[in-house]
Amino acid sequence: MGNRNSLTNALGNTWTYEYDDASRLTSITTPLGYSSTNTYDADGNVISATDANSNTTYYEYNAINKLISVTNALDNETSYTYDANGNLTEVEDTLGHSTTYEYDELNRLVNKTNPLNKSVEYSYDDEGNLTQLEKADGSIIEYNYDSNNRLSQIEYPDQTDVHLSYDDNGNRTSMSDEEGTTHYSYDDLNRLTQVNRDGNTISYEYDDNSNITEIECPDGTEIFYCYTDLNQIESVSDAVYSSYFMYNDIGFISQEILSNGLEVHYGYDQNNRLTVLDHVYGENSFVSFSYFLDNMGNPLSITDQDGGTTEYSYDDVYQLIEADYPDHDTVSYTYDAVGNRTSANNIDYTYNDANQLIDVDGTLYSYDDNGCLTSAGNKDYSYDCQNRLAEIDDGTNLINFFYDGDGNRIRETVAGAVYKTTEFVYDINFDISRLIAEADDQGKEYNYIYGNRLLERSGTDGLIFYHQDGLGSTSVVSSVYGEIVLEYDYDAFGNLWDTSGSEYNPMQFTGEYFDETGGLLYLRARYYDPNIGRFISPDSYTGELTDPLSQNLYVYCGNNPVANTDPNGHITVCEFKEMVQNKAGEIWYSIEEYNKQCEMDEFEYCMNIAKMMLKVQGISETDPEYYGLLYDEILRQQDSLDITMGLVGGGGTKMGSTIFDLQLFAKKADIRQIEAVAKKFDMKPEVRREFGDYIEAIKNEEGRQGNVNYTFQELIEKAKEFLGVD
Repeated sequence: MGNRNSLTNALGNTWTYEYDDASRLTSITTPLGYSSTNTYDADGNVISATDANSNTTYYEYNAINKLISVTNALDNETSYTYDANGNLTEVEDTLGHSTTYEYDELNRLVNKTNPLNKSVEYSYDDEGNLTQLEKADGSIIEYNYDSNNRLSQIEYPDQTDVHLSYDDNGNRTSMSDEEGTTHYSYDDLNRLTQVNRDGNTISYEYDDNSNITEIECPDGTEIFYCYTDLNQIESVSDAVYSSYFMYNDIGFISQEILSNGLEVHYGYDQNNRLTVLDHVYGENSFVSFSYFLDNMGNPLSITDQDGGTTEYSYDDVYQLIEADYPDHDTVSYTYDAVGNRTSANNIDYTYNDANQLIDVDGTLYSYDDNGCLTSAGNKDYSYDCQNRLAEIDDGTNLINFFYDGDGNRIRETVAGAVYKTTEFVYDINFDISRLIAEADDQGKEYNYIYGNRLLERSGTDGLIFYHQDGLGSTSVVSSVYGEIVLEYDYDAFGNLWDTSGSEYNPMQFTGEYFDETGGLLYLRARYYDPNIGRFISPDSYTGELTDPLSQNLYVYCGNNPVANTDPNGHITVCEFKEMVQNKAGEIWYSIEEYNKQCEMDEFEYCMNIAKMMLKVQGISETDPEYYGLLYDEILRQQDSLDITMGLVGGGGTKMGSTIFDLQLFAKKADIRQIEAVAKKFDMKPEVRREFGDYIEAIKNEEGRQGNVNYTFQELIEKAKEFLGVD
């Protein structure tokens, strides 16, 4: 199969590709003429990557092609050391701070020690499942598994245990935790149909393409969804109101017609980057945003409907260094070599060796042994055994947070100036959990309604409509009559400059839940403090070897909150970037989080990158070549990872379940499990693809619909038949 030299989408925009004599991709040029280039060594390792702004990152490798050094565009070098088995044993940042790793005889991670000499220890059973985690503070978490190696119980030292059960298809059927029990129901296609937690029930219905057609909220409110022939949301409606959505020829949203008469118009450049977002009422702009982007998609300026323009400047690794606002003072930022903010105008910041903020202009910060913030000035913070924020005490208010076994915040209590209890219900049938219902003990009840974004909120105070900027931050909230009831103006890191209106609304910066009493943005896994521009607890995802800035466990969005968001508290999402590039590096995830199914595995990571690579080029699922291109791109991403990418302790450790609960396609439906089975049998890329064809053919012979999938064990038997082995 030859190399693809160019690709033209349905709008006539063309991407061109260049390769070296070994068929390695050396250059991508976008329709706007921006080029990114890679160079390679004799073994095929990327040794330099130059982006579209001509900023270059350099990579060095050892004799077995393990990445040993990364030097970024600011000339900051991070070094990596390995043992004889190729396991990563030390990461030394450019300031000389080291994190070390130890392994057992099976190459499983058993100890991780940070620059403050705080250690986490891991133990495993004979199947390779994590059985015990001893945290840096000495507390121990134990994990138990059923006969299929599925996580069945988590035992915490404070007795807040979690119990999990499954059906024969590997679907979770119940979860019991300190706060109650959740039951899950499925249809014959293993699609989630109902979630019931202590009387709060959410129900789902689907069409033949497995699109959700109806969601019934806990209070009985029904939300209906209709789709285009391309499975794009065409309308969202309840018993009274409907909103409609239109798309351009490559499947990008182009227009929304809301049920209060307002319209939203989207404009893109030739690289498919958002450049215009206009909320219109009649012929007038209600609120609008025009984006002028650099070659890498970072906003250089944003102009609003009144002509006010905010200008932004970045350093060579795209950290925000200046924001010039039309109605507020310019703010300048500086950072140290590992991404810690050292100043914001005249305010100075100081850190310890583990990148923990300890002083802001005389205000002192302290942390527990697990790295979680415990005090900041007059505020004290406490955490549960899972490092989840449990309490804030500011001397006036005492705020407590409670979570389910999956870490979703389900209740908040406030005692002090105001006494209030609020309960939350989440839609978990999505990429990340979404708040769908909220109720307090003062009689307020709300339902949140989503399309491609948060659209509306219904409930006690009537219906309101959300109008966001390109980052997803709520800018304006309107009534059913098209009147503005709320307005927000943020600085780059999410601090509110101004707000007007008295309507209750916690969904603010990046469209996420802001707790005004505590002053924190809830981002699922962690809380973000916009006042200091960083998270208050460390990330369990420890970053990419190829991107040292991502290894700073407290930094928010790589210090670029103008272009990026972090909806799950783990991984930055590039809202304006023209592409997401795999830099041929190494990525790993916390074993604890992996076992709780909070992170992506290697294949899902590659699949998501592949899908985004096709999306930014305007290739939709209706393209006759889509699945072939997607499969090829997944294999290309994964093959590039085979050289320099793996899980920490990647000596064949089995950490997860033997049955996946998510299958995506067989060359359309079963590819995720097929890939797992292919790896189990060490199939080469060309054999993997033949195996996918084989499974698809068998499914056709059996008359199975594309989304009726084999179990993992069934696929193992099919692989034996395909390979002719016992």
